[in-house]
Amino acid sequence: EDLAQPEPVIDACYKLAPDISLHLAEIAFIRILQGRLDEAVSLLDEAQGESRNVKRTRIDLAATRAFVATLRADDEEAIRSIQAAIDEEKAGTRKRNVFPDARAFVLSLLALLRCNTPGCLALLEQLMRVGHRKQAWPHLVELVAHAAGLKDLRRYQMPAFDNASLYTLLYGFLYCWVEETEMLDGNVLARLGYRARLHGFKWVEAERLELTRRHSVGRQAEEAAAKSVELHAETGTATLVSLVTPMPDWEYPLKEIEMFAFETRTKRKSAPKQAAPASQRRLVWDFSNDRYLGVSVTPREQRANKNGSWSKGRSVAMKRLQEDMGTMDFLLEQDRAAIATIKRDTYGRHGHDQFYLPPAGLYALAGHPYIFNADGGQVDLARREPELSVEEQADGMILARVEPHGRHGEDPVYHVRVVGKRRCEVTRFTPGHQRLFAIIPPKGLALPAPARARLLDAVSDLATEIRVQGVISDNAPVQQVDADSQPWVKLEPKGAGLVAELVVEPVPRTGNYFEPGRGGTTIFANCDGETVQARRDLKAERAAVEELTAACPLLAVLRGKQRSLTLPDPVACLELLEQTQAAGARCLWPGAEPLKIVARADTAALKLSVKSAADWFRASGQLNIDDDRVLDLRQLFALLDKNPGARFLELKDGEFIALTDSFRRQLDDLRSLSVPAGEGSVRLHPLAALSLQDFVEQTRLDAAKSWRDQCARLREAQAVEARTPSTLQAELRPYQLEGFRWLARLSHWGAGACLADDMGLGKTVQTLALLLQRAPDGPALVVAPTSVVANWMDEARRFAPTLEVIPYTGAAAARAQLLDTLGPFNVVVTSYGVLHADATRLAEVAWHSAVLDEAQAIRNPATKRARAARTLKADFRLVTTGTPIQNNLVDLYSLFGFINPGMLGPLEQYRRNFALPIEKDADADARARLRRVIAPFVLRRLKSEVLNDLPARTEIILHVDMSREEAALYEALRQRAVEDLEALAGKQVGEGEHKLQVLAHLTRLRLACCNPRLVREADAADTIPASSKLETFAETLDELLANRHKILVFSQFVKHLKLVEERLAETGVAYQYLDGATPAGARAKRIAAFQAGQGDVFLISLKAGGVGLNLTAADYVIHMDPWWNPAAEDQASDRAHRIGQTRPVTIYRLVTKGTIEEQIVELHHHKRDLADRLLEGADAPARLNAKELLNLLRQPAT
Repeated sequence: EDLAQPEPVIDACYKLAPDISLHLAEIAFIRILQGRLDEAVSLLDEAQGESRNVKRTRIDLAATRAFVATLRADDEEAIRSIQAAIDEEKAGTRKRNVFPDARAFVLSLLALLRCNTPGCLALLEQLMRVGHRKQAWPHLVELVAHAAGLKDLRRYQMPAFDNASLYTLLYGFLYCWVEETEMLDGNVLARLGYRARLHGFKWVEAERLELTRRHSVGRQAEEAAAKSVELHAETGTATLVSLVTPMPDWEYPLKEIEMFAFETRTKRKSAPKQAAPASQRRLVWDFSNDRYLGVSVTPREQRANKNGSWSKGRSVAMKRLQEDMGTMDFLLEQDRAAIATIKRDTYGRHGHDQFYLPPAGLYALAGHPYIFNADGGQVDLARREPELSVEEQADGMILARVEPHGRHGEDPVYHVRVVGKRRCEVTRFTPGHQRLFAIIPPKGLALPAPARARLLDAVSDLATEIRVQGVISDNAPVQQVDADSQPWVKLEPKGAGLVAELVVEPVPRTGNYFEPGRGGTTIFANCDGETVQARRDLKAERAAVEELTAACPLLAVLRGKQRSLTLPDPVACLELLEQTQAAGARCLWPGAEPLKIVARADTAALKLSVKSAADWFRASGQLNIDDDRVLDLRQLFALLDKNPGARFLELKDGEFIALTDSFRRQLDDLRSLSVPAGEGSVRLHPLAALSLQDFVEQTRLDAAKSWRDQCARLREAQAVEARTPSTLQAELRPYQLEGFRWLARLSHWGAGACLADDMGLGKTVQTLALLLQRAPDGPALVVAPTSVVANWMDEARRFAPTLEVIPYTGAAAARAQLLDTLGPFNVVVTSYGVLHADATRLAEVAWHSAVLDEAQAIRNPATKRARAARTLKADFRLVTTGTPIQNNLVDLYSLFGFINPGMLGPLEQYRRNFALPIEKDADADARARLRRVIAPFVLRRLKSEVLNDLPARTEIILHVDMSREEAALYEALRQRAVEDLEALAGKQVGEGEHKLQVLAHLTRLRLACCNPRLVREADAADTIPASSKLETFAETLDELLANRHKILVFSQFVKHLKLVEERLAETGVAYQYLDGATPAGARAKRIAAFQAGQGDVFLISLKAGGVGLNLTAADYVIHMDPWWNPAAEDQASDRAHRIGQTRPVTIYRLVTKGTIEEQIVELHHHKRDLADRLLEGADAPARLNAKELLNLLRQPAT
């Protein structure tokens, strides 16, 4: 800076500096000041390969080249090098706004100023903002900023440099640029020249002489000029003193207009705006309209929550926005444009700074998707053009008005108007508008009738400056054109959605749009360079709007005063686009068109081919989009996966095909029931014909004969009206007769069936009726729980005596020969245990019918008994169960794996298509789809629907209060469980093992709730607390027995049941007992004895006697402990509440307060309806995982 002798310092750098590359930029700058420009560039160019900091050297090289080109007046090369320096600075970073830290770079920016194009000036303004913020070479940045007119030179206090330095020269330039050369000091310039000549700064001397020429007169000025020209020629440079010349006043607004035109042109040439990129952060603006302070917006930064919503967010200071905008990669274009307008005010004695968003910022925010009022409602911030209206008054006077008028507010450029809680309009006034404001006052300009022609003549020429409409009685002296009364649907992107408005364009292709049915009737517009006039028919416009909104229901809200409709999500936008297409409406896209429906398709548009392929059908299809695009089934299914639940399928960015609702649903059904095959085709199970037949027949079908035959068999089966077998010794109730006929139709078709009637509705007698009908054609197999086998044989002998019932039970040797001579009318009855043991032998028999009673026994498809059941060979397969879904939807899959193998596809596909969406996401569409698929093969009736004569059933929870000692024991067990499991979590065990450990601890807590003796051994007789639950049971039992009631008592735990038995024995209560260890013969005897009146209480373990038993002698049921699966409890309760019961049935559940038992009962409320929700159409809950089970443990006793 001081222009001292540089060579000693340069020599020292070369000799002593550890890394000379750190000093090369300064050495090169010195060479430039000496006029050795080529040497400066070569210095850095040659050092690239040797530099330890290659990036820094490249930046310095580009900056040096830019400054050298600037001094040589080669502005094109200077701009290229400036951009190169910026690119090098950005390389390897994510920064959007950078400013290379090099003196040469700052001074090279003068080339942008000399170039003087809107693009160069825009780049210069941006770089100056970044340079000021980074405080890089502040004096030089200030110099360039003042030269560019970005600051007012006349208000700027020039720095004082008493010594002759480089800054003396540079700020001497500023004096010349503002034509204040008298401020130059001749003595300082002389000292500057002396130092420059002494130390070889030839370029500095050349420019010093140019300053001297401007400051001096006469001979001294002439000599200085001649010498300056000579030195500039020697160095190959052009003077910077003449870089900036003062402009006349009119040039400043013209420059603003040119800049605005450049910005407009840049936006017009840019790529179409896309939706805001998916980001975990966003900036929202809180809108406020204060009575005294007016309209304001404040920014808030929000973060995305895991569930897809947004956090409340935190306020962001305007100052921080202005400073950190370059690092906020989530900002929208409107955000950046608004932030660029932020202003700062200083107030108070201590000079506090206040940053705020001026009206210009509101104008920049127009169309922003995230502006909200205090109520959380979205605010539509829109731009409004000013309008010149000319109206003829009743007295003949002509009134011209401009609305909005720029003289209404304090800001001469912007006008802000709030229209209700949800809309705010911002207008920007051009110089042309402001000139009109100076002529036409806010209340309007009134002129007499003779002035009409002259006014209209003048107004018609203003159509290019401002939108013009009027209400006048005759035509102006311009060409008349017919007005277009049909509305346009104006659509503009907003966030992920659209904003829709209805407008009319009376004179087409002029861009002058008006609200339909309102405003003046006479319009002036510039059409192809010529002013024309049109007369609007407001009544016809209103009628056209009524017709359009009737055809497009989404637009119906725009019939009244509401001017715009915001559609926040793409689906609603596509619905609107489809409606407008169907109505033949015209859509106007002022900007980008982010959404487009390129085709509409219904079922009839699909060309489907169905061919026979072994035991399956093979289906292939094509959907024509246009002449060049065709989708096969594989591609269609991929689009369904990418657009779950939507009938609009995105082909590529912004292009969609619109399916009808029924077509989308049918495609989902086809995908769920099929398995991918080669060449874009799918394999289809034959039984899918029933649920897919309507869909297939609606397509452009090319079907094989085998498909036609399958459909014919279905129609034939549907027409079957089976008669009740004459040998059935029972009178079927109407619903039972309907069930029998339904089974007969499915068996005729060759499909399996699931009879899922409520417990106690007579599933056995309906099954026996079907077995009787099929008996002449071959043997049947019935598999039932061990506890029910005897009951099945009794029922068969009672209701179907012509059947030969063969018990396939007992020792393996004794039953070995029973299957050798089977024939018609033979019914083999066996247990699930024997099915598992003799799976191979039973699979060798060709059964005509196979029945699984209480088929929830095979609900897990991976168990050996389920695998054994699937190996059976049978012409017809039937499962009966009152609980087709106990735990989850895999239960249902296992049942169908037996009755209709392969129909629901591979298990993983079933999980993906049905189980996970329904159980985890409560997907109503997936649930409805599964219902449609299984409905033909499942029959379920509830008691409340079909039995009017069944007595009432009452369920009561008896809450048990633990004693203090019991509560202490329970809490100690709970805390120990939590500690053990938290320690286990640190050992990285698998999910399965973790869950088993959790369940083990939960079981121990459940036992503690039942009776402390179940979890604690006694050291002395008084060390174990008494069981409060047992005492509550005893009190309840005493009252019931006193009123001559008979009671069933169920418990999940056999050892708990034994303690109850012990209490009954002590008190002398007569009872029967049944658990899993009770022999089959003894079971039947005890059941018969209880039904005959021997015993007032029947103690039954839940698993051993919860299904298949008829115990209508009891009218009370007591559940000693709640089980995880409420369906098991319901089945047990229905041993008493079933056909044959004549008395009301009351069910007590003993639940210990404040314990795991209450939480289990709470889970019942969610889990009990899993089957009904699928079969009846409600939502389904998810299963509990290990983490959720552990949360149950964490809840202490209360």
